[in-house]
Amino acid sequence: MALDAYVMPLWRFKAGDFSSPVEATLGIKPTIVSPPEGLRSAAIEEVEALKAKLTEMTGTPIDWSDNGDVHYNKQFHDPSVLQVFAAWYDHRNQLPEFLPAPGLRYGKHPVRQLPKPAKRRFPILAEHSLHTGYLLPIPFEGIHYVEPFKSWGDREFFHDVASTQTVLRELADLLKFIATVPEIREPEHGSIPVADARWYAEELQRICTLSVKHHLPVIFYG
Repeated sequence: MALDAYVMPLWRFKAGDFSSPVEATLGIKPTIVSPPEGLRSAAIEEVEALKAKLTEMTGTPIDWSDNGDVHYNKQFHDPSVLQVFAAWYDHRNQLPEFLPAPGLRYGKHPVRQLPKPAKRRFPILAEHSLHTGYLLPIPFEGIHYVEPFKSWGDREFFHDVASTQTVLRELADLLKFIATVPEIREPEHGSIPVADARWYAEELQRICTLSVKHHLPVIFYG
């Protein structure tokens, strides 16, 4: 499944006032250039309700201007190799090398079969879905689950929310660590798992830097 990432006002995303990465690449204009006032108002109300809910959940005032342009609009493909690498740090005694997942399906990586530690070195990178949810440009800790929705039949899912600043802090630490890990090419597919994890870490760092600079959310949609 394709995964898109954006740095933009959340109300505009909710109102559909943007082009997808594929549309942007092909030069196709957004479907909604100026959303109807009712749709715009409903989207703004949703964002305000989200801010209030997260303020209650985090104990920190959650607010941002939520106005401006789209500053990042690209496909983020599949960051699961980064998530697994971040989780692997805490399991190096059991798994001394960071090896590729069977068939490169990192959701099935052996690290995912191990019991979660009481405390992770990179908790947001290891456990935020990076697939459905947001990073918000306000400092706070943890992952918070909001805006439930149904998918895969009647299964309930949530949008994962964390802080852009917290993710940047984890990324800086992870990139220092990843520089110490040997890059080994696996023979079957020719992939270099450590290099792949580093690419996603560096790209996410660029995305989060834009989020902080423009004080706008990172939005994952896939």
